[in-house]
Amino acid sequence: MPTRLTTDDVALNDRSAYWNVLVSSVLGRLNTIPTRHHFFKGAIDYSQLSTIPIAQVGSTQLTVQRPEKYIDQPEEDFYKVNFQLVGEATLTQNKRSAQLQPGNWVIYDNTRPYELQFHTDYQQLLFLVPRAQMLNRLPTVDLFQAKTLSSQSGMGKILFNFVLNALQESESISPHHQQQTAQTLLDLLLFGLDELSGISKQTASVDRIAQMRQFIDVHLHEPTLSASTLAEQFHLSKRMVQKLFADNGSTVEQTIWQRRIQMCQRDLQNPLLFDMPIYAISTAWGFRSNAHFTRKFKQVVGMTPTAFRKQFALSQ
Repeated sequence: MPTRLTTDDVALNDRSAYWNVLVSSVLGRLNTIPTRHHFFKGAIDYSQLSTIPIAQVGSTQLTVQRPEKYIDQPEEDFYKVNFQLVGEATLTQNKRSAQLQPGNWVIYDNTRPYELQFHTDYQQLLFLVPRAQMLNRLPTVDLFQAKTLSSQSGMGKILFNFVLNALQESESISPHHQQQTAQTLLDLLLFGLDELSGISKQTASVDRIAQMRQFIDVHLHEPTLSASTLAEQFHLSKRMVQKLFADNGSTVEQTIWQRRIQMCQRDLQNPLLFDMPIYAISTAWGFRSNAHFTRKFKQVVGMTPTAFRKQFALSQ
């Protein structure tokens, strides 16, 4: 049976603060703000399925907030998946809002601020997936963030029933089979997202590549920019980053130096920068070696940087 935590045995005046401690101990640090402080009641039933915590949470009406100041603990790096059982709620994260009623579910990122406003007394079933484990399987998961999904049919319904049974039976499952069961739970989650989101894997991959290209543009001047940098920034394995670029017909290295060449071209034809040494321009855009820059520049443009600049200087 799952472990039960409740406010029933706590003095009424202390329940709000006690509930905040209970919820934060199970789900990561949160601010819980009851609507009716003079009458508050809450309970959590929770269990652990290998690396995946599962809980059923319910209380009287409140607002849950995870502010920016709490986003700094590696042990709280996970995604949350909530199934609405009773009541209505609104989840807001990254300027997206998901309206939740019984029969809905949602996934969101615990490493980013969010607010979960319950409009009534409520109950939710939820589980936590370690961020690295999730991203290694589905690097485009953020595209599904704060999106209202259905658990009334198809894979959403299968996932919901599986989580509900896992909460009740996890302690009776052997450690070896817990790992296999947790893997099955993650598989069902990925199937559910794929079926219910309406976003194809190809579209999701292209969108994630667009995010990485934007990051590359902002950090082009950093000589150490690489696939490892992207892997760290987007919480992916280096292999996964390289695969995403390969699937889109390029490599990380090629993308970086091509963008650097384009920015150097822009500066070399700028009359205001004609007195700036070519090596200074290439260094400013992240090239460590002038020889490497010259070789790559000629490969892309068809002439040396000196010849390229000269044709624009003569036209002035």
